[in-house]
Amino acid sequence: MLTEQVLSRLSRINDVGDATAVGVVLEQQTGAGNAAITVPAGQVFLIDTVVVQADTAPAGIAAAFAASPGLGTYGIRIDDAAGSAQSNIEFLAFRRWQQTFVPENSPNWRNAPPGNVVVWQPKYPIPVPQGWSIKNLVGGEWANQIAVYGKFLSMEGARTAGYDVNTSTTDANRRYGVTSFSPPTAETTQIAGRTGKSLRILDVYVRMQPETGGATNKITLRQTDDRVIFSWTNNNPSDLLELKFSPDIFLKSGVGLESVATIAGTGSIVIVYEFVDDNEVPGDHWWGYVEPDLPTPTVSKVGTFSNAPVIGTRLVCYYPGLDSTKTSPTKGCQHIVRGYTFSIQKDTTAVPDQTICCLSSGTAQGTIKFTAIGVTSQSNVQISPVFTSTAHDQCVFGAVDNVNIPCKKDDGSIWVDTMAVGVASGVLSAATTPTTTDVDMDEWSWTVWGRTIPGKFSDPSNRGA
Repeated sequence: MLTEQVLSRLSRINDVGDATAVGVVLEQQTGAGNAAITVPAGQVFLIDTVVVQADTAPAGIAAAFAASPGLGTYGIRIDDAAGSAQSNIEFLAFRRWQQTFVPENSPNWRNAPPGNVVVWQPKYPIPVPQGWSIKNLVGGEWANQIAVYGKFLSMEGARTAGYDVNTSTTDANRRYGVTSFSPPTAETTQIAGRTGKSLRILDVYVRMQPETGGATNKITLRQTDDRVIFSWTNNNPSDLLELKFSPDIFLKSGVGLESVATIAGTGSIVIVYEFVDDNEVPGDHWWGYVEPDLPTPTVSKVGTFSNAPVIGTRLVCYYPGLDSTKTSPTKGCQHIVRGYTFSIQKDTTAVPDQTICCLSSGTAQGTIKFTAIGVTSQSNVQISPVFTSTAHDQCVFGAVDNVNIPCKKDDGSIWVDTMAVGVASGVLSAATTPTTTDVDMDEWSWTVWGRTIPGKFSDPSNRGA
């Protein structure tokens, strides 16, 4: 199993004087399958950086920047020694369709196409075995805008670092891999499970942009036993949702990863993964997904005028190694948060009820401190900043990884604390009671991951005022 020590070892391999290898496609004429690197016999190439311009057709050649099929087809492919594609790393091309952004379809700054340069450095470098090649996936009307950077290792050196160097063309024979897909509307298995093995998700790269606004555009990733892991929503063509993070989470033994989307072809997902034996899954490792309760007008209210509804939703931690759940860390233990990702999408209401939220740890739900409206303390250990979702059609998203945040000992569950305020501006919102039962929210979700350890760290305190 790949570990943090592997990354340390690899950083020492690339010491001063050890050159980084560069692979680029030289031919700029349209076409797929031009080689950037072919790995020599006896060596393994570790991709540590991918650079792609996920470009649409250049102006002056294409008739118009209109919606088209083939979204998410810009990137690289990894071929085996026989020239057959084994893996793709592909990215959605963000666009600004003239018909959407300027009805008269005239070129101007509002519909200038995004530059679409993707730079991705996955936490765990991606191995390419001897004899295999890295090639461009698809060119635009011209230009093959890709590059890969990395290191060549001997096969023995790669094995010592923890990498599988199996050249089998059968997926089930290889322990380590990378896959990418644009989720269809049907439930689709993207990585099949294996008996006696746990799928470990190492790196994730998400890009989403709908072609038209208003309709719910949601992508969900879940175990093949239907337990949801992640979801993200972007209903707004002007919001370019892009997230890259390293959750380093394990799935239940024997299950795979599946995707489903409400609208096909509006997002791309890249997953770097490995399969590990069941006995390698830490028993204290957990992750949890939640679509939080909403602070509707019927829940408890706080503030000077008692007009701000508040509610907290407790995260259920799923332990894949034990196939069990719990919320509190229990006596003598504490949760450690290693990362989180969230997605908030407001509906089309012109002047919506306003929502603020944060991640916290405590015995019970916390209340967000808002002195101006009479709420003078946050009772819990606040783990994230307060995020706001206050405007029509607004898409709010983020991901945090590689942290190690101790929660409250013994009974410190993890909560999404939420407050709603009315539609007036500033502190005057406290005088306006939110009226909608959905707080003008279309979709929202959080995924948090971490470990539960014997109580080690002193109860943390919030730093600030």
